[in-house]
Formats: sequence, C-alpha cells, structure tokens
Amino acid sequence: MRLLFVFVFLSSLAFGQSKKKQIESLNKSLDSLNYVLEIERKSYNEQINKANQNLQEANKKSADRITELNRKLEELNFQINTLKSKQTDLTKNNNLLNDSIKNILKIKKKNSSLPKIKFNWSYVKKREKVSYKGSSDEIKVDFFINGKLIDSFNCIGEPYSTETDSSVIYITPNTGGEKSIYGLYNNDYEITLVFSFMLGGDEYPPLWIKRYLNDGDNWIKCFCFGEECEKSWTNNCGREY
Repeated sequence: MRLLFVFVFLSSLAFGQSKKKQIESLNKSLDSLNYVLEIERKSYNEQINKANQNLQEANKKSADRITELNRKLEELNFQINTLKSKQTDLTKNNNLLNDSIKNILKIKKKNSSLPKIKFNWSYVKKREKVSYKGSSDEIKVDFFINGKLIDSFNCIGEPYSTETDSSVIYITPNTGGEKSIYGLYNNDYEITLVFSFMLGGDEYPPLWIKRYLNDGDNWIKCFCFGEECEKSWTNNCGREY
C-alpha cells in the first residue's frame, strides 16, 4: 500500500513538472507567434501606408494631368473658335470680293458697250502769251464719238490733255482759272458734255451743258443749257430738262 502511495505521489509530481514545462513551452511559442504576428502586422501596415502614399501620388499626378489636359483642351477650343471666326470673316470677305468682281465685270461689260468719247484740239489763231496765267490763243475742239466727228467748239486759252485720257480736255485762259470739257454717260444712247470752269479751287456754274442723242444711225444735238449755247440748239431729246 505504501509502495502504491509513493508511486502515485511520484507520478503526480512528474506529471506536474511535465505540465509546467509544457505550459512554459506553450508560452514561449505564443510569445514567438505574437512576435512574428507583430512583425507581419508592422510589415503589412508599412505596405498599406506605402500603397496609400503611392495611390495619393498617382491621384495627384492624374489630377495634375487632367488639369493640364483640360487647360490644353480650352486652348484648343479657343483656337478652334478663333479659326471659325476668321473663316467666317474670310467667307464674308470672299463673298464681298466675288460681288465686287461681278460688279466690276458688269461695269466693264457695260463700259465696253458704251460709246467712246474723244477730244482733239487744234489752233485757229495762236497769239503771243502776255500773261503767266494762260494764253489768249483761239483753238478749235473737235468732239468724237466712236471715231466719228459729232461737234466742234471754239475756245480761248491754252489747251492740253493727258496721255492716258483723251476723253477730257483742259483749257487755261489768260484770265486765270481752268476750263475743262468732259463727257458723262446718261446711258448707252445719250451723252452729256460739260464745259466747266474752276478758279482758286472753286467750281463755278458750267459755261454750258450739251446733250447728244443717238437716234439709231447718228448722234444728234438735242439740248444745250448755258450762256454760251448757240441759238440754233433746241430741245430735241424727247423730254423736258
């Protein structure tokens, strides 16, 4: 009996010591596991923080990129609108230019069908020049339409005309000022001649105004107005003036 008691006591003591070692071993293992978990947790947190930082940087870069792209898009839209405005202006100018060209062509076509006016002059009596203002030469001015002599006028003064335009003749009288005879087209069958006078930059009433009418075959004198009109002129233009 005593031997049994001793065996049980020793077994209990051995079992208690073994249990204590197991507990100590488990505690060490638990401490090691907690250490590993803490390291893993720190590493995970560092990875999370780094990932969040990278994400924030990427978001910032994306936002900056989007802002830059929006700015460039606004610039491109502004350039497009500017080009559209210029294109509209160019279209308007092109239309105006085309209209001008059409009008010029119409005028050229009309002018090509208008009768051609020309003046020639010659001396009837040339006198010695006694004034710096002009001369008292007696000249004859011949008026042509399409190369045909229509009328002639006698004038006093010094005549001249430009090389490029023979449809106007200028006369400088010895009294000063300047006289000129030029033609105006009422239409393709009626022409008005004006004998004007200017002095000191001021234009005075015409010395005479004469109209010629095309009756189909010839140009006839049909009207004259002014102090120097010949008495033989009558109103044959078919309307009142």
